[in-house]
Amino acid sequence: MPILTYKINIVIMKIEEYQILKILNERNKKRGLLLGICSLISIYFFFFKPILKEYPDLLSVNQINILIPIILILLIYILWLFTSNRIALFRTGELRIGLFFNLEDEIYEEKLKKISENIIDEIKEKHNNIKITFYPINFKKSKISIKKYLENNKHIIDCIVYAKISSGNIKINENNSENHLIIDEINFIGNFNVNEKLRIFKTSIKLSNELKIRNLNKNWSYVESNSLNDKKKIQHNLKDIILFYSGIYLIYERKIKSSLNILKTLHSKQDSTISFDEEKKEIKGNKNFILASRLNDILLNLFIINARISYENLDKNDAYNSLKECEKIFPYHAQSFDHFISLARYSYDLGKIEEAKKYTKKAKEINKTNTAIFLNEGFFGILDQNENVICYNYEQLRKVHIHKKSLMNFTEIIGWLNDEKKKNNNQELFDFIIGFLNFFYSDKKNGEDTLKILVKNFEFAEKYPKVNLLCNKILNEGEIKSNYFRKYN
Repeated sequence: MPILTYKINIVIMKIEEYQILKILNERNKKRGLLLGICSLISIYFFFFKPILKEYPDLLSVNQINILIPIILILLIYILWLFTSNRIALFRTGELRIGLFFNLEDEIYEEKLKKISENIIDEIKEKHNNIKITFYPINFKKSKISIKKYLENNKHIIDCIVYAKISSGNIKINENNSENHLIIDEINFIGNFNVNEKLRIFKTSIKLSNELKIRNLNKNWSYVESNSLNDKKKIQHNLKDIILFYSGIYLIYERKIKSSLNILKTLHSKQDSTISFDEEKKEIKGNKNFILASRLNDILLNLFIINARISYENLDKNDAYNSLKECEKIFPYHAQSFDHFISLARYSYDLGKIEEAKKYTKKAKEINKTNTAIFLNEGFFGILDQNENVICYNYEQLRKVHIHKKSLMNFTEIIGWLNDEKKKNNNQELFDFIIGFLNFFYSDKKNGEDTLKILVKNFEFAEKYPKVNLLCNKILNEGEIKSNYFRKYN
C-alpha cells in the first residue's frame, strides 16, 4: 500500500503540473471559455440528466434538456466576462490603468501573472485612487489593437501599460545555456498626446521624454538561474515605472495634488546624492542620479504649484503644509526664493508672524533686491511701527522702472492691505502704504489724494516725522531714477 500511495501521489503531481495548472491558465482566454462550456454540458448530461429522469413531473424532459444547459452556459459566459476583465459596468478609482502583456512563450505566464498581482497589491495598499487591472496574457497582440480597445472603452479605462516580452535560451558557453525572459519594450498609451509639452510652474514636462529618462539604466532581463533576485528586480522596475507614469499622467489631467502624492513616494534621498571619493579626488558614480534629479525637479514645481492652488481655493493650511513638507525634503533648491517668499505669506495668514519674518529673511539671502522683499519688510515695519524700516523699503520701491517689471499684482496687494488695515490700530501707516502703492503702481490720483491728506495731518507728522518727510518727497519729486536709467534713456 505505501508503494501504491507513493505512485498515486506522483501521478497527481504530474497532472497538477502539466494539466490542471495549464487548464487554469487558460480560463481567462477564449479557449478557456469554450473548455468551461464543454465541461458544463458534459457534467450536465452525464451527471444531472440521470437524476432529473427520476422527477419527470417537474418539467418535460425535453424542456429541461434545453433550458438548463442554456442557463448554465449564460451564467458561465457572464462570469467569464467579468473575471477576465472583458467588461466592467462601474468605474472605480481616480485613475484606471490596464496592464497588458504580449508574451512569446506561455510557460512564463504564471510567473508574470504573480509578479503583476504583487505589484497591483502594493500599489493598491498605498494609492487607493489608482485602479490597475491585469488583463489576460496576449489578450491583445499589437499596439493598434490596444489603441482601438482603449478608444472603445474610455468609460472604464483611462490608459494602458503594454509590455512586449521575448523569451528563450541564451548560450553561456559550449556546454551550458540559460532561460531568459526579456521585456523588449514598454508602451504607455493614453487619451492624450504624449509628445505635448506642458508647463508646470518653472519647468516643462513632455511625457515621452520623461519616460525615457525614468527608464535609464533599468535592467529588464529575467534569468531562470537568478530567478529570486530577477523577479524582485522586475517587480521593482515595473512598479516604479507604473507609478511614475501615473503621476505624470495626472499632471496632464490637471490633478496636481494627486500627482504629487504619487510622485513623492518615488523620491530617494540616496539616489539624489553624489558622493566624493577623497582618495581618488573624483565623484563616485550613481547610475540613478539623473532620473532622481529629474524627478526632484518635477516634485519641487508640483509642491509650489499645489500650494498656490490650495491658497487660491482658500485652503491656507494645505498650502502652508505643502511647502513645509517641501522644505523638509529639499532644504535648499533651485526654486527656493519662490518657496520661501510664498511660505512667508502663508505663515502670516495663519498668524505665524515670526515665521513669516524668518522666511522673508531666507528669501532675501537669495535675492535681496526682489520687489517682494521690499513689500514684505516694509509691511513688517508697519506692524512694528519702525520708521527706519518703512522708509528704507519704500524708498527702494520708488524705483518704479525696476519694480514695474515684476509680475506682482499690485491691485490685489492693495485690496489685501485694505483688509489688513481693518484688523490693526495703526491706521495712518496703512493709509501711507496703500496711498504709496496706488500712487506709483495702480491708481495715481487716488494715491496722491491719500498722501496729501496725510501730509496735512499734524498728528501724523508728529508721530511719524520720517514717514511724513517721505510723503512730501513723493508728492514733490515722484519716483527715483537711477543713473543707469537716465543713461539708458
